[in-house]
Amino acid sequence: MSDTNSSTPVATKDRTPEIAVIAIVLTLAFHFLLAEYMFGFAFAIFTSLLAIAMIVIAHMRAGAKNAWAFLFLIPVALGSATHILYASEVSRALAFFITLGSLTLFAYWYTRPKIDFKNVISFWPRHLFIDTLWPYPSLGAHLSKVKNDKRLGSILLGIGISIPFLLIFLSLFTSADQLFAKSFSNVFETAETANLAVKIVRDFIVGAFFLSSGFLMLARMNKRIEDNAYKMWDWLNQTALATFLVMLNLLFMIFVGFQAAYFFGGEALVKAQGLTYADYAVSGFFELLFVAGLVFGITWFIYRGTEMRNRLSGLLSVVLIAQTGVIIVSAMSRLLLYIDTYGLTLSRFWAAFCITLIGLVLLASAVGTIAKVSYAKMAKLIFLGSLMLTSLVLIFNIEGFIAKYNIERYFNGETKVMDVHYLFDDLSIDAIPQILVIDQYDWYKEFGDSKDNPFVFLTSRFGVMNEEINIFDFNYRLIKNDIDQRFLGASISHYKALGKLWELQSK
Repeated sequence: MSDTNSSTPVATKDRTPEIAVIAIVLTLAFHFLLAEYMFGFAFAIFTSLLAIAMIVIAHMRAGAKNAWAFLFLIPVALGSATHILYASEVSRALAFFITLGSLTLFAYWYTRPKIDFKNVISFWPRHLFIDTLWPYPSLGAHLSKVKNDKRLGSILLGIGISIPFLLIFLSLFTSADQLFAKSFSNVFETAETANLAVKIVRDFIVGAFFLSSGFLMLARMNKRIEDNAYKMWDWLNQTALATFLVMLNLLFMIFVGFQAAYFFGGEALVKAQGLTYADYAVSGFFELLFVAGLVFGITWFIYRGTEMRNRLSGLLSVVLIAQTGVIIVSAMSRLLLYIDTYGLTLSRFWAAFCITLIGLVLLASAVGTIAKVSYAKMAKLIFLGSLMLTSLVLIFNIEGFIAKYNIERYFNGETKVMDVHYLFDDLSIDAIPQILVIDQYDWYKEFGDSKDNPFVFLTSRFGVMNEEINIFDFNYRLIKNDIDQRFLGASISHYKALGKLWELQSK
């Protein structure tokens, strides 16, 4: 199966000036927003400008567009919202890569020759990676088409001829006037000048990237592009594959039996082996997470290679997935047990999300195998589903939830363990409004200055630049200073935390 553009190329208006203007605007946005701040409001503004520029370029050429490509702008919007809302480094980093990756997919598919969604073989064909990583050849190809433009050629020729003469005259001037030579030398020897030179070179490369990508998007809409269908791996021995799956299933059955004993035996069975419940939980979760991930890889390798057309291989794959489901449940129970004992952390939250996502993907694979869904269709649906789900999770205040969960469980008497230092030192300012709800509890009246008080350090005095302040004052000044210096890199969380700390200080 392949997708092609059946229309013949026609003469079109030269869009070089428009593409050049867009490239300059994006380069300036990169310089003042993305390169300067990377995250926060700046990132959201930059990605919005980038998406608008892509749409404008795509509509410089007439013809039907792949409207379904706008699906990729949903993760872009959610990723930008994450940067606007939260300051969590983990959430921002994930949103950063998801957003830029989704924009890349949108730019490629929105400017591809018209093709129905159901006929798309793969979201990431070879052309996508080549075009994204190295679009510069399109700039040379475009310039070769306008070589007959005497004015453009004359300008380029003039610049080329002037460079050696500029260097000669500069050398003569510096030799003729020592004051000029010294001033010129001082300018180019300063650290600020060196830093400026690096930025100029960087921005020039980035500007050329945007310019090349713009020409590439226009050229892509008027040329035939063929994607080869996935070929069956005829060399894959079905008997060997079935044997391989049988061996894996036998081992998994034995392990699942042990998990059943753990479920029914409970804490007594674990303690009989000389282990605590918490030790048993933490000792196996990440190994089981790796097992689930490995099964996912094996299943998709088989799915891609055989389309699950062999009934025996498909059945054995479904059985393996079902047993992996039991293992995933066991892993989740271990993780929840550990959280119940020691509290919820950011790493434990994402570990739970990862194994849940793997479980959902494996479930979809099993359903696809039973329903005989093609690999191409299943891969597209699962990729989009995973992208959307992850993006949705990112607009949830994860670190605020972690703080609220741990504090409420402590004050409700569900646990005697509270790592307040983790809440303040390891979580971002997203968690501060939730942490400050401790003011609603009479924790100081209950514990006072006793060593059993996990919150006593919150009002302890410590020296910072010869000043005696408490941790609330310190965080207030830190956040305010961050906003003052990097306004565009801030988020709504910065202002929420600042407001809550101000309220607390005003009491």
